[in-house]
Amino acid sequence: MEIYNNPTAELISVPDCIIEGSILISKQGPVLYASTGATCLLGYSEKDLLDISDSQELVYAPDRFVYALWLSETRHAIENNNQGVEMRLLHYNGSVLTFFCTFRKIADGNAICLNFKSEHPAQLDDAAKLVGLYDCARDIIKGLRLRKDRSGMLKEAVTVAAGCGIFEMVWISAAEADTTDFGLFPPALFSKITEEQAEYAYVRDAQAKAIRTLKPAATHEIPLTLFAPDAFTDLKGSFAALPFSVDGVVYGLLNLYQGSEQFFSPKALQICAGIADDISYALQLESNQLDFIDDAQKLRSSEIRLRNAQAIGNTGNFEINFRTGNAVWSDEALRIYGLSSDEKEQSYENWLSFVHPEDLDAVKKISFNRADPYDTTFSYRIVRRDGSIRHIAIHYEYELNDKGRVLALFGTVHDITDMKAAETALLQSERNLRHIVDCIPQLIYGLDEQGLFIFVNKSFAFFYGKKPADLIGKAVTDVVSNLSESNSLLDLDPRIMTTGRTGVRELGLTNFKDEHKTFTTIRVPYARTAKGQKAILGVAYDISSQKKAEAERTMMIQDISSRNRDLEQFSYIVSHNLRSPVANIIGLSEELRSDGYDAETKALILDKLLFSVQLLDQIISDLNTILEIKDNHSEKKEIVLFSEVTDNINTAIQDIITAEDVHITTDFDRAPEIYTLKGYLYSIFQNLISNSIKYKLHHAAPVIHIQSEIVGNTVVITYSDNGLGIDLKKRSHDVFGLYKRFHNHKPGKGLGLFMVKTQVEALDGHIGIESSPGKGTRFTIVFPV
Repeated sequence: MEIYNNPTAELISVPDCIIEGSILISKQGPVLYASTGATCLLGYSEKDLLDISDSQELVYAPDRFVYALWLSETRHAIENNNQGVEMRLLHYNGSVLTFFCTFRKIADGNAICLNFKSEHPAQLDDAAKLVGLYDCARDIIKGLRLRKDRSGMLKEAVTVAAGCGIFEMVWISAAEADTTDFGLFPPALFSKITEEQAEYAYVRDAQAKAIRTLKPAATHEIPLTLFAPDAFTDLKGSFAALPFSVDGVVYGLLNLYQGSEQFFSPKALQICAGIADDISYALQLESNQLDFIDDAQKLRSSEIRLRNAQAIGNTGNFEINFRTGNAVWSDEALRIYGLSSDEKEQSYENWLSFVHPEDLDAVKKISFNRADPYDTTFSYRIVRRDGSIRHIAIHYEYELNDKGRVLALFGTVHDITDMKAAETALLQSERNLRHIVDCIPQLIYGLDEQGLFIFVNKSFAFFYGKKPADLIGKAVTDVVSNLSESNSLLDLDPRIMTTGRTGVRELGLTNFKDEHKTFTTIRVPYARTAKGQKAILGVAYDISSQKKAEAERTMMIQDISSRNRDLEQFSYIVSHNLRSPVANIIGLSEELRSDGYDAETKALILDKLLFSVQLLDQIISDLNTILEIKDNHSEKKEIVLFSEVTDNINTAIQDIITAEDVHITTDFDRAPEIYTLKGYLYSIFQNLISNSIKYKLHHAAPVIHIQSEIVGNTVVITYSDNGLGIDLKKRSHDVFGLYKRFHNHKPGKGLGLFMVKTQVEALDGHIGIESSPGKGTRFTIVFPV
């Protein structure tokens, strides 16, 4: 008796069905056909897909317009093209999945074939599990063909399931007892299951549910020690009971134990249901001797569906009989090679004639008459008779006799031209993107969790005088030698990786030319690989010019503020200092016009009038001096020696220095000179020295010390004396004011310190003061180099 395949299970042989799905769509919109891969990827049953009246229901709403556009363009295109589009489809559970979709019209546009494949790692991991189950199901079908009696079929099912490498334990039990009538695996670890073991209740519940519902039932987190108490392992896995029946009554259970805790997913159980159906189908044939005509019709139906699936998936199959040397190709395989359907029988030489000349030597090295389970997949190019080139992938496996000798070879041929074109386009897109990133002037870099560079663009590498390849794999501290700068590049990264939030900060970096630049950096987290390895992508914008402009703007504002203060002081002078002598002149002039004064009184009035005029002249002279300092461009800057300036002052006031017993010491060794206006520096030193002598302590000789030094990019001059000092707590805001005096026992106008500050600022410097009454004064003057 010959056992025929279950037609549904026959479709399992379509290759790549788990990572690539196909749906046939009518012109009106309903789904006409769905491949096994489509049901696997989208989670629908075949019936559910065929019940969909509008295929757009499978498309994520934001992508439906693009989907409709592709359908329309494909339907009206003169011929099919190899282009595709990335599109999001809806899974049965409501989740959104991304696929690479291609469209091909069939029957002159009356139907459209949608091919979609997933490159999502999680989906591929699940797919690998389902592929293993599909292979197991297929092998069980083949094994059932070799057995004629019921007991042999069940033992064959156990043997095949145990040998597929997926399950730790496999056994068959009768429907009404936990005995093992038909074989078990592995026998060395299997022992009698007792009711006292608590976990066994879960197994019994799953078996009872399978018998009650006639569907596979599973339970999870079952320890291996339940079935093998002597096993040295803490393994917890999944258990499933697959019911098979004869005449609608459960005959027994195929029990499967797998080491993964969540192995039997709903999709896996759907495949298990197919296995149980195949066993039931074989047992039913053996029991009832079903009509061979009906079997032939089912087989033909299966073959038709297989041909449709192959056409949709661009996949054909072939078979080589090594006893006869003949090879038979399916219709789709012939179509892929550009051959007609009446050329089914092909020789090895004919097959080689299609291989691309550049791939011929590699293909000839493949030996088809030696079973090698580790090398049964390869790809190459073919040249059709019309001159077109296609990329082909072949997978094959052997049929062996009882002695292990090869009898025949069964293989599938898959047209992967579209896939290769997509890969080429992706590589070109990556090259274009890299070129764009390298052309961007901003510094762009990527760091892994260990702070190692995984990517830099040319701008970043050039900033440090390197090439991009020189920095990959290097630590930040190896590239950025300045410790503070390297820490600034890394300090936000752990928080960004943890929180997933973008980080923005301003930092300074020094390039290989020792030029300091200011950057604003934006750092975002991203996953490097499908395994979720965390990394940081950083983009640094050079804002040095903006910072310089801001500094210049600040200086401008400060200068404007200073000028405004000067204007206020001038206003004060005009409103107060000038008003008094002018008023006196007016009043005295009016008195002189009177005839009631004698000559002596008029002479006195004239003396007072002259004094007021002289005072007015002095005030005007002071204002003119200040204005000259504020806007003096006649003198040119030169190298001025500090010692020369002090020596000239000592010579000019030598009689005063001798009379007052003044002691002046200097230390200009650390900064002996400065590039400046000599007249201004002379005036600054002379005013300070004159003040120190004028406002000395009554009981002590004046002691003055002047020194200079280089601090960064500045020359710092320190001037100190042991004079009367100033009470800064009360008068700090008046120290450098115009006409501000602090000691009235000596004549003066309060103009000296104002002139000093004005001249220092005219030289782009600034002056500070430290002083206390009776403890002297210390001035610090800072000039840019």
